[in-house]
Amino acid sequence: MSRRKHGEGSIYAYTYAGVRKYRIQWYERADPEDPDSPLRRRSKGGFPTAKSASVGLREKLSSLDRGEATSTARAGITVAEFLDEWVEGHRVGESTKSGYRRLIRLHVKPYIGEVELAKLTSTRLAALYRKLESEGRRNHKGELTDEGLGPNSVHKVHQALSVALDSALGDGMIRANPTRLQGAKPPTTKQIKEAKGEITVWTMGQLTKFLSWAEREDPEMFPAWAFIGHTGVRRGEMVGLRWSDLDLPRSASIRRTVATIKTKGQPDYDLTKKVKGGRPRKVELNRDVAMVLRNHRRRLATVDMNRVRADRPVFANPKDGHQMRPNFVYRRWARAVERYNLDHPNDPLPPITVHELRHTHASVLLIAGWHPKAVQERLGHASFQITMDLYTHLMPSMQRDSMDAYQAMLDNQRTEETAGRVAEVEED
Repeated sequence: MSRRKHGEGSIYAYTYAGVRKYRIQWYERADPEDPDSPLRRRSKGGFPTAKSASVGLREKLSSLDRGEATSTARAGITVAEFLDEWVEGHRVGESTKSGYRRLIRLHVKPYIGEVELAKLTSTRLAALYRKLESEGRRNHKGELTDEGLGPNSVHKVHQALSVALDSALGDGMIRANPTRLQGAKPPTTKQIKEAKGEITVWTMGQLTKFLSWAEREDPEMFPAWAFIGHTGVRRGEMVGLRWSDLDLPRSASIRRTVATIKTKGQPDYDLTKKVKGGRPRKVELNRDVAMVLRNHRRRLATVDMNRVRADRPVFANPKDGHQMRPNFVYRRWARAVERYNLDHPNDPLPPITVHELRHTHASVLLIAGWHPKAVQERLGHASFQITMDLYTHLMPSMQRDSMDAYQAMLDNQRTEETAGRVAEVEED
């Protein structure tokens, strides 16, 4: 880095896409009209040589001395610089902010990070989205694979940019939000739905077989599997459940959820927060799961009464009694399904994720005749439309079952009418 006196700016080198480049930094008043306003650091990158960066810095400092920055206080700021600033000031939960950081780091900065914010166009965004669709998928190390992102993932990138660039528009940094223009061409709702396909779920018979096996072969996690399978709660909600949330044998109050926060270069950690929407919901319990929970509490109490205190987790890590981590639940579920199928090679179960165990509960309720609105409330979906979109593929079988029931009612009515006429004839 080339350092100068405070107020004279600085130059430093960095590497972008394997190419050495240079960035300049300088300070200017937050409000150029007010000489007493605080100094703010500004920067501009993309200079190919140290000499060109030095020339650019001298020009910038000269323009400041001439008072020419009044209308261009943020001129030259790049997409990457703006997004870094925006995401830290965006008022959202930490888990949402962590998701934004990841999207920006993996799917925005490598492609358009060096573009000047004011020069970002809808055509450039369309090219970004097509690039992500063709080769944007990365592995757990952040390295590109030969695969593209799905339409839903690309749409999330588009949504994040839309929110961020609305802020830039409000601050007068851009004349229009390019994500809102027709030329951006993000994935359509139809494309997103078609790419999602149908979710995989078990039947009630398959769920019952698995839980019977888990009670014998996976007793440490059996209560957790039974609870999700019979209530449809999310993995993080199951992890966040406390004994004080239970009103056995009637219900469970879902008040909190646990999410893992991951930030590149920092250790990940679990964050306990309010459930989605911020409103707790009550989930009624059936007799089977209520009995499982009672037996689970009785067994824990024989080991250590502290394990069943009101403030302790209902489903704790079997090894240390501490709160489970969401990823631990994910791994244990995958291992349990794999073990079940090894034990039943002639009648294996379709492999599903622990989140699809939640979907299994919802599908069983719908097939049993529950109204989708009641299923929405039980699962804690933000809207009725989400429930309908998720389980549309079940509707044909539900319609068939309903029509069979309707026909049975008609047949029963005809039988009663026929019996009545016979009785009248006999009386005559």
